[in-house]
Amino acid sequence: VAFVVAIIAIRFFIDFLTRHGFKAFGWYRIIVGVLLIVLLLSGTVSNVA
Repeated sequence: VAFVVAIIAIRFFIDFLTRHGFKAFGWYRIIVGVLLIVLLLSGTVSNVA
């Protein structure tokens, strides 16, 4: 079951990248990075492991 789901997920991501390129992933990383910095600076999230 896991193998079939992995194949479907990989096919979906390859199709998505073919249509949209890496722009969406770039924006995702920027937004998540800014959000993480804001949460760290506000004290909502601690960076202590």
